[in-house]
Amino acid sequence: MDSLGIQKKADEIAALLEQKFRLRGRTLQQKAKRARRFLPSYLMREIKFLSDAAQLAENPKLMRMIDQAHVDRAFKSVKSYLNTIDEKQRRRTALLDVFSRIGIQLFLVALAAGVLLYWRGLI
Repeated sequence: MDSLGIQKKADEIAALLEQKFRLRGRTLQQKAKRARRFLPSYLMREIKFLSDAAQLAENPKLMRMIDQAHVDRAFKSVKSYLNTIDEKQRRRTALLDVFSRIGIQLFLVALAAGVLLYWRGLI
């Protein structure tokens, strides 16, 4: 495999990260750093490997150090994981989490106010 193939795979993963998580960054490494909280650790290792391989592939002599089979496995595993993520479901879940937190906080404030009024003998 040539350096263009490895760079193309790294760019495709970077585009998927940007599409699925709306991450900004120039390189795959920058986007992966921002995606750390969204992805499992084994995928972060694979993304780091792809990023490092893309950097090594820029130099023809260092390109021989790259394990092509590992590049292919890493690309397939990261791509398959990212393709299973549903963007609409992620946004919907995040919105429901925000509303549930607000609801719980309002309930706790009302409960505290009720306890305070009862304690003061106003109820």
